[in-house]
Amino acid sequence: MKIEIAKNEVSKTITKMVVDIYNKNEGMAVNEIKEWLEMFNFEIIGDGNSYNDIDEVPKTFRYIEFLNQKDDAYIIVWWHVGYDVRAGYTAPVCYNESYESLKTKLLEVQKMKIQKIIKEGLEAFAPTFKYEIDYNLNEVIEYALNYDFDAVREMMDEAIYNIIDSETPIYNHDLIEWMANNYNNASYVEDAIEEGLVDMENFNLFTAIQIGWQWKRREELNSEIDDFIEYLEQEL
Repeated sequence: MKIEIAKNEVSKTITKMVVDIYNKNEGMAVNEIKEWLEMFNFEIIGDGNSYNDIDEVPKTFRYIEFLNQKDDAYIIVWWHVGYDVRAGYTAPVCYNESYESLKTKLLEVQKMKIQKIIKEGLEAFAPTFKYEIDYNLNEVIEYALNYDFDAVREMMDEAIYNIIDSETPIYNHDLIEWMANNYNNASYVEDAIEEGLVDMENFNLFTAIQIGWQWKRREELNSEIDDFIEYLEQEL
């Protein structure tokens, strides 16, 4: 398993680095470890301080967490800050968490990153679907986590009817204004007629314009979906 490779090789290499840089100052030691991990696609996902008094020796710990999602590897580098009577404990050391703990952490981090990508994608490419996606966010995250983009598309497709129904102009003057705003809008009315969506036996001009408006809006919404799904595929 890739995780075993990470445990053995990464830990072995970092241990050697710790020995090699033991005589350097703390900042140089930590920076070298950070640079080395970043070369192998690890990124910082957290850092902080902790404190304990094990063996009645007060110690402050500084730590940095690294994650490599591609190889499913998690590492925490930690070191003592300040006075410590036991020789050797001032150098940074590292360890890997248990596999089950690692899987949980990886999943949490992945979901957080996917949520960020979804939010950014909605804002950039599919703002009309923000309410629908936000309402079903956990479900969408699970779909994206499993690369089931067809399920995301299906969910958005189902929302199109409600979006169009809520946005469709109902007043004649609004429909006339829409037709006058862009001469190309007439072509959408013609397309709706050609597709058999307009009742020609009981023809009503405003109903025909309304259906043409819906035809154009559906095209716009489908374009939003296409752009959003493409963005997810690229980012994930």
